[in-house]
Order: sequence, then structure tokens, then C-alpha cells
Amino acid sequence: MSEITIRTARLDDASKLVSIYRYYVEKTAITFEYEVPTVAEFRRRMGTTMQKYPYLVIEEDGVIQGYAYAGAFHPREAYDWSSELTIYMSHTARKGGLGRRLYEALVDQLRSMGILNVYACIGYPQQEDEYLTKNSEQFHRHLGFETVGTFHHCGYKFGRWYDMIWMEKMIGSHDSVQQSVLFPERKAYTITEIVEDDFGCEGRPEGAEPMVTVSLDSDHGVWGKVRIADAYLYEHHLDVGSVVHTTEMFLDSISVRP
Repeated sequence: MSEITIRTARLDDASKLVSIYRYYVEKTAITFEYEVPTVAEFRRRMGTTMQKYPYLVIEEDGVIQGYAYAGAFHPREAYDWSSELTIYMSHTARKGGLGRRLYEALVDQLRSMGILNVYACIGYPQQEDEYLTKNSEQFHRHLGFETVGTFHHCGYKFGRWYDMIWMEKMIGSHDSVQQSVLFPERKAYTITEIVEDDFGCEGRPEGAEPMVTVSLDSDHGVWGKVRIADAYLYEHHLDVGSVVHTTEMFLDSISVRP
């Protein structure tokens, strides 16, 4: 039986990933890119993506059979909870659910970060031809995506016009007060004690900021006191046991204790 492994991509995978992508650029309208990127350019794209989002490969018996990654749906901050997905499988990969396993692993990682909406931008033919079929749309629909928009005749490749569709899937709960997405530059904190009663209006010196005691690294038992702005506490309705994913706390005031 084959050994299937899904792992985080490495920059030195770029050459193999380009070889997978080359087929789609040169032989299909699945991507609207005309020229195959160089390995150096592909590696640069990978590095940019991996600063904030997961980038995965799937291997069969040690050989990469496909890759998938996420990216920003839109650069504005209010879109942080939405992400666009991309997947490419080797055109010679055996049929056996590898693409589904890889895509679901990617979505699981996004869900754990706090992403709520995932999107796919898909080339779509009005009539199937040798360059583009409806397989990608069907693949996403089987995974629970729904078509939410169609752009007509917006991609021109191989002397033909193709449509583009957006497909959407909700993977989390949309709350009135939403926890921040845990991008790599952000850290997770569990509040273990509220030092100031009722966030400090009584008994706190005028001008002093409230303090919370948080778990900084539960695996190693590291703790610290952190100053945090009143506005953030009130906005997020924080209580003991709350998990905070943020860079907005004043991290330089952490005082680690045994």
C-alpha cells in the first residue's frame, strides 16, 4: 500500500512544484497565466505566501503529487477572515482522493487560524474543450462550495474566451465580536487571571492600564502579566479562559514568572 504524507512545503520544493504547474500553464486554461514562472520566481511566490498562510504538499511514497496553498482574499483588514485557495495536482497522479485529502488538510489549518470563509477563483468554460472542463467546479461543489459569482468572457487564452467563477464555503461561525485571525505574526494567549477587578475602574490609579495574567506557552508553563488597553478588553468581552489572538497587547510589558 502506498504511503501518503501531507506536509508543509519547503522552498526547495519549488523545482518540483514548477514541474507540476508547467502542464497547467502550457496545456490548459485552468490557470490564466501564459508563461511558466522560473524556479526563482516560484520560490519567491512561495515565500511571500508562507509568511501568513499555509502552503502544503502531498506525497505518495516520497514523491510530491500536488500542492495547495491559501492567500488573502483581499488585502484590506476587514477581509482577514476570508481566504482564497489554490490547488494543483500532478496531471499524472493516480485517481484516489489525493486532491480531496490535500484540500481538506489546507482548510483544517485555515479553520484553526480562525479563517471563516474560503474562496476559489476558477476558470469556467461555457462549452468544455481540450483546454478547460468543468471538473474544478465539480470538485469544489463536492467539497461543499457554492458558486457565488460569474465573470463572463474575462480570460483570453489559446485564442478563446473563458468565464471565471467564484465559489465560496463557510468554515466557521460569524460572531458579533470576532476573534482575530491567528496569522503567524500574532500569538495566542489564554487569560488565566484578571488582575484588575471589573477591568479597573475602581481601585486602579488614574491613568494606569489594566493588567491581565495570561498563559504565554501552555506547553512549557510560561506565564506573564500583560498590560492591555481598556478598549480591547471591552470590545472583546474578555473573561478568564478567553483566548486572545492579537498583536495589540503591549507585549514589551510582559514579566515572565516561574
